[in-house]
Parts: sequence; structure tokens; C-alpha cells
Amino acid sequence: RQQQMMAFLAKAVQKPGFVAQLVQQSENNKLLEAANKKRRLPKQENCSEAGETELTDSQIVKYQPASGDECSAVPLKVLNTD
Repeated sequence: RQQQMMAFLAKAVQKPGFVAQLVQQSENNKLLEAANKKRRLPKQENCSEAGETELTDSQIVKYQPASGDECSAVPLKVLNTD
């Protein structure tokens, strides 16, 4: 390892652009890695029931609620039936 380090330092001293080139290559590699990184879409909460089909083609669909099929953000009281 010491020999490798000395060879690297000798090259860096002989060619001043060598270190700048290494830094640029490192930055380019980081950009490529970030571009190739696969990400998952976060799960969205929806009010559909388990039996309904899901849209996976990123289609825009007009929502038409059936009678009595509305989501409610109002908390419900739980009755104690003991």
C-alpha cells in the first residue's frame, strides 16, 4: 500500500491535472449513480375497498362516487358493548 501511495503522489506531483481529473471522474460517477438509482413511489392512502381494481397505468379517471360511498374524516366513537 505504501508503494501504491508513493506512486500516486509521484504521479500527482508530475501531472498537476491528474488530481483534478480524478475529482471530475468521481463527481461524474456520483451523478450517474444518482440517475440510475431506482426509487419506489410512496404508497397513497385511498378510500377504495379491497375488492376494487387498482389502476397501475397512471391513467386519469373521473371519480364518480356511488350513493353512500364517501370517505369521511370524522372520527367515530366506539361504543363499549360489555
